[in-house]
Amino acid sequence: MALTMSLLLVQFSSCSKSDDEGGYGSTSSGTLKAKVDDTSYKSMKISSSANVADARPGENLIIITLNNNGKAFAIKLFGYRGTGTYEITGANMAATNSASYTELNVNLDNPAASTTEIW
Repeated sequence: MALTMSLLLVQFSSCSKSDDEGGYGSTSSGTLKAKVDDTSYKSMKISSSANVADARPGENLIIITLNNNGKAFAIKLFGYRGTGTYEITGANMAATNSASYTELNVNLDNPAASTTEIW
């Protein structure tokens, strides 16, 4: 079995949460917008969540989103401090930030031929 790995550049155009309550917590009412290979991505509100967990001495942010085309993002940020720029490099093995983009292609005629690609 051949394994092909691809490097995918993901440019986030915006991440937004429409709630006005302020503070940290979790929500499923926000959406994630991104551009993948010059194709716009927008998650569905019902299948998007963002959770901030208290993990002394800092906080961790976990974002999981899915759209109706079988495409998804998973983002984990350790040492979350609010709005800002966070590196996803793998440089800190103790608390490595990570992000993945997944494409699920379901073959309804032959479900065994369905494919999942993760970058």
